[in-house]
Amino acid sequence: MTVTPLKHCYMCELDKPLDQFNSKRKECRECSKGIKLMSRYTMTQTEYDQKLKDQNNRCLICQKPESELGTLAQDHDHNCCPGPKSCGRCLRDLLCGFCNRALGAFEDDIERIIRAAEYIKRHKKGVLEV
Repeated sequence: MTVTPLKHCYMCELDKPLDQFNSKRKECRECSKGIKLMSRYTMTQTEYDQKLKDQNNRCLICQKPESELGTLAQDHDHNCCPGPKSCGRCLRDLLCGFCNRALGAFEDDIERIIRAAEYIKRHKKGVLEV
């Protein structure tokens, strides 16, 4: 009989298998996600889970399921809070990494996004009007 080595998570107070911890961390991966959400977005894991459920476990833009994409990112308005952290008041929705980076590349400029969409539509039809 093989004994699975366990490690104690100081946050949830549970003994869990070592593969549920990142190396050198004292908290399990699940609790670590909660720490990140709170420190970056002033959001609890429960709030994140509810938002994910409200979005049917899908990226709000591309509509692909989280199971296909991996963990969805909490998007926020960088005009309010530049950088990776948010005050919590400017939180938007959960997006896949690709859609989140695409919005960032467009710098949330609605006119640029509309022009990009019109460009794609025009070229999908095979019309090369300017």
